[in-house]
Amino acid sequence: MSTIAIDTLRFATAGSVDDGKSTLVGRLLHDSKSVLTDRLEAVERASAWPRPSRR
Repeated sequence: MSTIAIDTLRFATAGSVDDGKSTLVGRLLHDSKSVLTDRLEAVERASAWPRPSRR
């Protein structure tokens, strides 16, 4: 049986509104391939413009 060691990185951001904190975190997650492809596609579909009407 093999074991995989996973290191955890914790960091904090601070800033005012519209300083790009969420953009930074999203970019880090995307660039590190920490978001699975299916989840990324779901977010892209949910963010599509114009949004489909909900019925």
